[in-house]
Amino acid sequence: MALQTITHEQRDLQQVSIYIPFVNPNANIGQVIGEAAREQWVDLDHFLVRFLGSRSIRLVVKSTTPAGEGHDVRGYIGWLMPEVTRRGVIDLVE
Repeated sequence: MALQTITHEQRDLQQVSIYIPFVNPNANIGQVIGEAAREQWVDLDHFLVRFLGSRSIRLVVKSTTPAGEGHDVRGYIGWLMPEVTRRGVIDLVE
């Protein structure tokens, strides 16, 4: 919701960072977060597509995995935010 308050006059915004905690890769993410939370992530995804399309802002998604396990979180993030992932506008930081 805070992003919706940003106007075109506020030109100094350069980056939006989102932290997504990593869930057990063996768990069903849909069951873990629930449908209501999934809908909120999809709403955020749609908003970010519109928001980033009209501005030159870097989108950084930070996620952690259990130390040393080396899980690929791209599929997980792609499930939560399919459009920005598909468009390749995410800089993933683990």
